[in-house]
Amino acid sequence: MEVMREAEARIVAERIAELGMGDRILSDEALARIPTCDTKLGGNEIFCIRLANCIKCICSVLFFPYFCVMAASDCFYSVEPMKASVFKQFGKPARVQKKPGCYCKYQVGCGFTEYVEVDLRIKSQIIEGRTVPDKSGAPMEVQCLLNYVISDPVASLFTVADLNAFIVTQSYDVVRRVCGKFMFKTKEVGEPSLTDDSVVIAERMGQLLAKRLEFAGIKVLRFDFIELQYRAEVTS
Repeated sequence: MEVMREAEARIVAERIAELGMGDRILSDEALARIPTCDTKLGGNEIFCIRLANCIKCICSVLFFPYFCVMAASDCFYSVEPMKASVFKQFGKPARVQKKPGCYCKYQVGCGFTEYVEVDLRIKSQIIEGRTVPDKSGAPMEVQCLLNYVISDPVASLFTVADLNAFIVTQSYDVVRRVCGKFMFKTKEVGEPSLTDDSVVIAERMGQLLAKRLEFAGIKVLRFDFIELQYRAEVTS
């Protein structure tokens, strides 16, 4: 029995490996364009920062009381536990702050004026498919549970336009592709099926999804079947 299970696990691995071949979402050239934190400034940016600092000095002399009140209210920000703040400087990500606490937006020689909060807590998503075909083409009702976290705040902000929609569509595509490689149930010895080998198939399915979401700063923690059955018209 143990030998049979190992053989079925190998078959599962081989079939799902076929789905990963040549199935990359982005090319190497596209991956290279994904922004990373960059604190190097160009000539125009340095000029703008110096000009802004000069204006601040002039305003501080002319409007000292008003400037003090406005500066005090706008210079500080807080980072909550399990959240990150991504600072943008001239449209480029320049700094990521993950440690909880109160911080100053500005640093000497740098004008950090805009930041975006990113939630680092574990998130859950139900992936539903009402007409997912198995290997024979029979439609199934499938529900999967996806647990994930954001591991790279910068990539999650700048790689895709709608992160949640991207995760749902990629997860659903993986479910359809993987389920289409196996029968819902089979009596053939040594042939893996979705009902008898759901744990092994779900594990490999999660690995395939993790490769698709990695470049967007997403780490997949769990991807499991929670409902798997034929549609009513098939069983009737």
